[in-house]
Amino acid sequence: MRDSQLRLTVVAPRSDSPVVDVTVAADCPVGTVVPDLVDVVIGAAATASPRRWHVSRSTGGLLDTSKTLRDNGVGDGDILLLDAVGAPAPRLVPVDAASVVADCARTHSASAGPAVREGVGLLVVAVLITVLVGSGRPEPGLWVAAALSAAAATVVLADRRCPLPATFSVGAALLAAVTGYLASPGALWQFGATVAAAAGCAMSLLLRHAMGPVAHVAIAHTAIAAAAGAVVVAGAVSAAARLPVEAGGAALATVSVAALTAAARIVVGLGGLSPSRPTVTADRAAAAQRVLTGLTVGWAAAAALGAVAAVVGRTPAGGTALALAAMVGLALLLRAHGHADPARRVALRTAGAVGFGAAFIGATVTYPAAAAWLCAVAATAGVAAAYRRGGGGQRNPVARQALQVVEYAAVAAVVPFALWTAGVYGWARGLGLP
Repeated sequence: MRDSQLRLTVVAPRSDSPVVDVTVAADCPVGTVVPDLVDVVIGAAATASPRRWHVSRSTGGLLDTSKTLRDNGVGDGDILLLDAVGAPAPRLVPVDAASVVADCARTHSASAGPAVREGVGLLVVAVLITVLVGSGRPEPGLWVAAALSAAAATVVLADRRCPLPATFSVGAALLAAVTGYLASPGALWQFGATVAAAAGCAMSLLLRHAMGPVAHVAIAHTAIAAAAGAVVVAGAVSAAARLPVEAGGAALATVSVAALTAAARIVVGLGGLSPSRPTVTADRAAAAQRVLTGLTVGWAAAAALGAVAAVVGRTPAGGTALALAAMVGLALLLRAHGHADPARRVALRTAGAVGFGAAFIGATVTYPAAAAWLCAVAATAGVAAAYRRGGGGQRNPVARQALQVVEYAAVAAVVPFALWTAGVYGWARGLGLP
């Protein structure tokens, strides 16, 4: 027969004697035991400030006052908590930051209606930018672009329920970049690109901070700021060294690919996801996912832009520029396999396709006699990629490791090909050093 008496330890943080050992009948309802426990444990202090007392397990969770101690699962030697505030029930707190971040990866897409409206709005913004830049009259275009940028930023900042937040905010950042470009009409292209990128980056960071809760807008502005930052760095180097367009494109591609390799580490540092933190909340992980998506999209676009600039900067394009564009495209395509977020995969694959497309078109222009063979190779590679993509299934460990090795080799090859395209090797040979 089970014991009818239970020896319990009652902990009362609000009592002068916070720990008291008592003996209570096991079949007595908790509701009738609480007043006696308060008199024994709390004493006269309980009448000084009347309140409702609760009995909880030491591990958390209130006892049901309508049930007996035995029915509540209280055993001999247990520790109970007597306080005016019940201890919360225990819950599982994930301690693996990597699992929390991986679970927060976006696997859903936005509804079609708002996406179509935003797409049409951004198309209108693109038309406006094309007209302003191509008008050939920088003076009125400068003031119009500045006014439109300020007006769009004012709309999204004043009305948080703006029906087209991406159109107005992204349009404000792009028009700010156009304003910076038109503000230096007589300067070299290096200075114009640097000023334009700096203006767009500043506006994007401002709107990113002001519209943080809007997820897709935050991603868009992070991408714009990341791409503009890479352009500023490459433009500053090009302006300091008076580099031609193909060399500036090589610098931009190199900076962007290098930034992509460090994007995850940057997000871990900025987002507070380091192992030193005891817990990582879902909100923090989701914010880090948005930042990583924005950085990946922006730097992938900047890398593709650099590859295109390296190819079209000189006609016909040199073999090193074509190889650089191909290496950039290969590195971006292979890096997409390491991301779970669909937006990042699409951005990297699209940018990689742009790099390969620039290399292919440049090769057909530079080597017209081999255009037919190049078309055959491109068609074969496209069919093979589509077949492999449609086949599904998981790659075996050897294949995954081989793809990683090829990706590392492509990333490592970007630097020497960029230096070759920029003419650094020829410049070093011209120094006549021993």
